[in-house]
Amino acid sequence: MKLNAKRAVLEFTSIVVAVILAMSLSELRQNYLNEQLAKKTFKNIVLEVEHNEEQLKRDSAKIAKDLAFIQKWVEDVSEDKKPETFSAGFSLSFLNSSAMEVAEINQSLAFLSMEQHMDLADIYAAQDFYSEHGTKMFDIMGGFVGQMTEPNPKEVLPHVLTLRFHLRIIYNTINAYLEQSSTFLENYATVLASD
Repeated sequence: MKLNAKRAVLEFTSIVVAVILAMSLSELRQNYLNEQLAKKTFKNIVLEVEHNEEQLKRDSAKIAKDLAFIQKWVEDVSEDKKPETFSAGFSLSFLNSSAMEVAEINQSLAFLSMEQHMDLADIYAAQDFYSEHGTKMFDIMGGFVGQMTEPNPKEVLPHVLTLRFHLRIIYNTINAYLEQSSTFLENYATVLASD
């Protein structure tokens, strides 16, 4: 009987050890898969930031030209000179955020470091601010177009100043985003290089 009890304890212990070992291996495998998903997801986010940065570089150059034109136009009107025909426009780049949305859906953000979370929060907050003010700009321009039929530039001037104000906000937001994204891409250049 003593032998059977020892054997039963040994078999029970073996089963418990096997179950614990199987659960540990399963957890290690799941952690590995989660880390791989987080790496792939983060790489997609870095590529997305890189793409958005390229779009905003083009927008920044165009807005800088528009602001210079508006400044000259305002100066001409203020000095009672005949200004050029007003031709400044605005185009909004729709920045991509699908990689971040996928990361939120597949919950891979939980496996990123706190530093990565903070960097992503900064980038996407600037991106959201740009998109929000860019959308407002279309409303401002819609009201402005109706005023352009006014033959007297002095009467159009307040609307041009409002347009310039909002265009400067967008321009400064783009520059802030470009600065953040440049630093972000420098910090995570190894993510793009690794495969």
